[in-house]
Amino acid sequence: MPRENRGRTGSVQTDVRATVFVASSIAVACAAGAGDVFAEESLRGPEIRIARAAGPITVDGDLSDPGWRGATRVDAWIETRPGDDVPAKVKSVAYVAYDARYFYAGFHFFDPNPSKIRAPYADRDDISEAIDYGGIVLDTRNDGRTGVLFLATPRGVQYDAVTNDATGNEDSSPDFYWDSAGRITSDGWVLEIRVPFSSLRYAGGGPQSWGIMLFRNYPREFRYQLFSMPLPRGSNCFVCRANTLTGSALLAYKLNWQTVLFLGYGDERTLDTDGTLQRSSRQFFLKASYAFQR
Repeated sequence: MPRENRGRTGSVQTDVRATVFVASSIAVACAAGAGDVFAEESLRGPEIRIARAAGPITVDGDLSDPGWRGATRVDAWIETRPGDDVPAKVKSVAYVAYDARYFYAGFHFFDPNPSKIRAPYADRDDISEAIDYGGIVLDTRNDGRTGVLFLATPRGVQYDAVTNDATGNEDSSPDFYWDSAGRITSDGWVLEIRVPFSSLRYAGGGPQSWGIMLFRNYPREFRYQLFSMPLPRGSNCFVCRANTLTGSALLAYKLNWQTVLFLGYGDERTLDTDGTLQRSSRQFFLKASYAFQR
C-alpha cells in the first residue's frame, strides 16, 4: 500500500496534460499452460466465486449498470489495523465480475460523515495513507508471493504497483492499463475499477484460480485498514493471505502487442504578491509503455 505522500507543497502548482499515441500493433497468438506453483491453501482467506457480468458496465462511479446485477457481493470486511482482525467499524460492500475482456470491481464505501472524506486531487501514484482510497490486489499467478495493486481515490486518482512477499518491496514504477472512477455520495463514496485481462499475466486456456484482496483505507482519528480477509499480526507474508478467487473461465485468445507513448508537459507556477499565478517554467516529458491489447 502507498507508504508516503509524494505530493508537492507550497505555492507551486503543476498542470499536466497528456496525449496518448498508439505507435505500433503486432498481432501474436498466446495460450499459456497452467501454473505449477500455488499458494498454501491453509493461509488463504475465504473463497470468492466470481461470475460473468450479466450486462455492460460503464466505469463512471455508478453501480446501477446492468452488469452489476447478479455480480458477486462481498460485505464481510475485517479491520486489520489498528484493530487485530476485528469487525470493521464502517460498512463496505464490494462487487466483482468479468466479461470477455475485463475484470471489474465495484465498491460502495459507506461513511457516517461523508464531509470528512479526504480526497484531494493529485497526480497518478501520489496517494498517501492520510487520504481515502480503496481497490484490489490481484495475485493472478496464484503463487501467494506477488500481487498487483490497483487502488484509487474518490477523485479517481490511481495508484498501481507490484508487491513482492519475498523481498518485502512495493514497486510503483510500472503503469498498467486500467480504468477507474470514483464519486462521493450522500452516504459515502463509490468506486469502479476495470482492468483489461491484457494488462495481467496469468495462465490461460481454462478456469482460473487467482488470489484477490479487497482493500479500503479509512483515515479518521486513526488510520483504519480494512480487508476482505484476516491479516494476522506477526505474519511473515502478505499476498499469501489473499482470498481465493474462483469461477472465472478465461480462455486463450489472440493478442496485439502495443507500444504507447505518453507526451505531455508540466507548468510550474508561482503566486505573486497580488494573488496572480504566473508561469515560471515549462517542462516536457515523453514516456513509453508496453502492453498486450486484445
